[in-house]
Amino acid sequence: MGKVLIAGGDGPGASLSLASAELYDPVTGTFSLTGSMTTGRVSHTATLLPSGKVLVAGGSDPTGHSIASAELYDPATGTWTVTGPLNSTRSYHTATLTTSGVLIAGGVGGPLVTLVPAAELYDPVAGTFSTIGDLTNPRQLQTDILFTAGPLANDVLLIGGVGSGFSYIAPTDLFTPVGNTFSASGSLLDPRRLHTSTLLISGKVLVAGGVTMSTDNVSNTTEIFDPATATFTAGPNMVNAKAYDAATLFTSGPRMGQVLISASFTTGGFITPNNDLYDPVANSFSATCNLLQTREQHTATLLLNGKVLIAGGFIVGGGITECELYTP
Repeated sequence: MGKVLIAGGDGPGASLSLASAELYDPVTGTFSLTGSMTTGRVSHTATLLPSGKVLVAGGSDPTGHSIASAELYDPATGTWTVTGPLNSTRSYHTATLTTSGVLIAGGVGGPLVTLVPAAELYDPVAGTFSTIGDLTNPRQLQTDILFTAGPLANDVLLIGGVGSGFSYIAPTDLFTPVGNTFSASGSLLDPRRLHTSTLLISGKVLVAGGVTMSTDNVSNTTEIFDPATATFTAGPNMVNAKAYDAATLFTSGPRMGQVLISASFTTGGFITPNNDLYDPVANSFSATCNLLQTREQHTATLLLNGKVLIAGGFIVGGGITECELYTP
């Protein structure tokens, strides 16, 4: 209980997609190998299911092609088994656990690396994917938010990303499990990709950073989505411009309700260790201690002890193995 699964990705200094997986034990502070996926992959998704198993779907294989395969990790045995497959090859998509199953949406696939308009649902009981309706705006590199309460409870909001021709997308896509339908629900003030989206304790959504359409560069701007009005308003600027970063909501402890925005790719093509903290009460950002290692495209996982595990990512030259703990 409380362990963290790290699966796939690119290896240190390499461009190949890894099949290996590791478990982080917060009690011992160590990593251990735990079987290997049947297919190496990067730009995939990993979703914790109610059964405790983890669904890994899609991504790109070691040749760089999007794939349709999916696998299940069983923590009881430490083994992987094939499930699915997806009905469409895809990478750079999102996967969200809903009341209808796991929603697989967006991304690119096929031999020509084209957008995948149709979404799919994974049935954890049957172990199969079924195709549902198309997004109102097919996209890749978007973020996903599952609302847990309020007027949009159980709905999923897809925010930002890019469409055909790598054009920025302002309108959102709202998935409603009742009927498995998509509809537009508000538009970003400044469309963006490579951003983060975080569901705040208030029920609003903080959309931060990324590469914005107004500048076509890494930004420190933020927006806040209000599900009661389905509108975005400008939020406070971050201390640091960020893209390819990670956002973590603290759900307890001295920083409960605050959001850690960790490391990033930034303006000028640099990779930084800079961390920002968002305080929803003051509605402002402040700088907090930097990471020891510069990185981008890392993961940031809130542990049961309240600390944040910062794992992997990229520096100039390839992937890195160094991991860090942030103590709030």
